[in-house]
This record gives sequence, structure tokens and C-alpha cells, in this order.
Amino acid sequence: MAGPIPGTATNILGTTTLQVDSGATVTHEVDSGQCYFFQVWVDITTNASATAGTTISARPKTGTGTAALYASNGLTIEVAPNTHTVVYMGTYEAGTLELVFNNEDTSTVNYYSTVNAIYVRTAT
Repeated sequence: MAGPIPGTATNILGTTTLQVDSGATVTHEVDSGQCYFFQVWVDITTNASATAGTTISARPKTGTGTAALYASNGLTIEVAPNTHTVVYMGTYEAGTLELVFNNEDTSTVNYYSTVNAIYVRTAT
């Protein structure tokens, strides 16, 4: 029986990383293009000296075009301080997804978190 064929996960950040400063929020949009569905993983490192972790939220876009909005909530996962992990952020229908990285640490020193990679695997 024919059906969707999942491809290989690809790091959509390429050779760059995202830095999320203490108390800051950084967003990154993922557009799957045409596919049956897509899956997302985030490779993140949090600072060992931070007093709070970093939350990652995945918020699907509610439609198409510039007037479409992102869902106000979605899957949210907290990554504790002093952690290097790959977090599975879910499977989504074709479309656009906004990843929201919120560093909950409010120290006066910048104990930033680093998003090392965002892996996306599409099924065509």
C-alpha cells in the first residue's frame, strides 16, 4: 500500500546557531512546503549557571498568507539549566510552524541558551 515516505531529517539552521539571551525570546519560522506531514526536533544547550531553564513552544499558523495568525498556544517543553538535549517537538500537517524559544533565566549575567540545530523531516 502506497503512502507518505518520511525523508531524512535536515538541520534547517545550516551551520548557524540561535542564541537566546537571559530573559529574551527568540522565534524561528519553519515552513514545510508541500508534503503530507512534517516532524520537528530542536537541539539545545542551556547554561550550567542559569537559575531557570528555557521553554520551547511550537505554534502552528492558523492559515495562509500575511493575514494568518499563529496559535496563541501549542506544545511547550521546558529544558532545564545545564542541559544539552534534542527535544522532539511533534508532527504537524503541511504548513508553517513558529518555534518560540524563551530563556526563563533573569540573571543580570547573560546565561544564554544556544539552539544548535532545528531538524525537520518531511513526508512526501
